Amino acid sequence: MGRATPHELNPPTGIPFMNVRLRKGDSRFLGFGFRRERFPPTPRQPCRSKHEHHGQCEEDFTVEVTTDQLPDVLGPSRKKDRYQGNDTPGVVTGLAWTPHGGDILFIETSLTKGNGKLTLTGNLGDVMKESAIISLEYIKSHAEELGLDADELNKRNVHLHVPQGAIPKDGPSAGITMVSAMVSAFTCRKIRKAVAMTGEITLRGQVLPVGGIKEKILAAKRAGIKEIILCERNRQDIDEIDARYLKGLTFTFVSNIMEVIDRAVLQTKARS
Repeated sequence: MGRATPHELNPPTGIPFMNVRLRKGDSRFLGFGFRRERFPPTPRQPCRSKHEHHGQCEEDFTVEVTTDQLPDVLGPSRKKDRYQGNDTPGVVTGLAWTPHGGDILFIETSLTKGNGKLTLTGNLGDVMKESAIISLEYIKSHAEELGLDADELNKRNVHLHVPQGAIPKDGPSAGITMVSAMVSAFTCRKIRKAVAMTGEITLRGQVLPVGGIKEKILAAKRAGIKEIILCERNRQDIDEIDARYLKGLTFTFVSNIMEVIDRAVLQTKARS
């Protein structure tokens, strides 16, 4: 058996750490499906011993927790936060920082006939709204370089959505994800497989560094991401992270939006 650590089970269970054991091999499910980087999970239902009501335990005991029982003790698994493939143009995986650790988010873009209107949904804050506006304006001003018809761009309405609309979202780190999603939608080209990205942009096309890199890397690993695109100025943040957290990931450092598009947006057209 593998002994649970203080980061894996909390005192509110009423069971001392030394009395809780996991079967050999089960502890890996904690890190993959239940654990967040910044805070250990809090059990949803206290599991108290029958002796506790009498003031103290009168005998030694050991509680064995199996994989099947983890949801009952720790709550629902977070396996739903998984990479969802690259078959749909206009959908790009981004990385976000939250008070509870890193997370992935999906930027979805769809086009309809219209007059160039931009619609934003998903409970976005002002900073993310500005990033979306900058992304579209950059694409319009660099249409020729991107192989797009500037006049046709103004005949399409753009709808950008970030799922889980009940959760407020904001922060300066989704710019390169948004512009990649829009370019992919306009060109009907796929996004490179198993890629996630984080970084802010300027109207001139520069990519700016962002924070929360360690948390975002752990979120990417949980989600099955293999490559992360981020600002060149974040290279130092990667160099300072323990190599064991970086295993299985490759990093592409960029300085401008065109480098992001060249790497992330494939020439392969999506099937209609």
